[in-house]
Amino acid sequence: TNNTDTETTTLLSPAAVKTESSPAVYIASNANDRSGRHAYVAELMRHLRVDCYGACHRNRTLARDDGRTTKLATIARYRFTLAFENSIARDYVTEKFYDPLVAGSVPVVLGAPNVREFAPALRCYVDAADFEDPAALGAHLVATARDETAYAGLLEWKRTGISAAFAA
Repeated sequence: TNNTDTETTTLLSPAAVKTESSPAVYIASNANDRSGRHAYVAELMRHLRVDCYGACHRNRTLARDDGRTTKLATIARYRFTLAFENSIARDYVTEKFYDPLVAGSVPVVLGAPNVREFAPALRCYVDAADFEDPAALGAHLVATARDETAYAGLLEWKRTGISAAFAA
């Protein structure tokens, strides 16, 4: 197999059972904030329980940090991962978007206006830009976390496969 086949297999691995009581996780240590993400997270946390690791908004700590392995294992335990970029710019999509997809958590994106072009499937993420404000996003995430069918729909792509556009 080539590297792309291995990466696709990893991306399509089934999601683990969610074991955390908080529906969302946020991992950020970079204080750089041209996107307004820190204020957005602070407001979102008034409407949704978010476990925060890293230096920004920290309310949880890791027992051990082995880098990306620990990050993926941690976010796999949550239904949603806040994938809030440092900057909002066309085509600026980083590991913040892809790590949750690999780990089987649904990324909640604050970032590139064309993030859809980088997604492995149509319904595999939630875009903060689709909501009026953090309160509306928080209400949507709380409702989706409680609705097993709605939440499962966001992970359906892991069973049905990636889009032809993403595979190209």
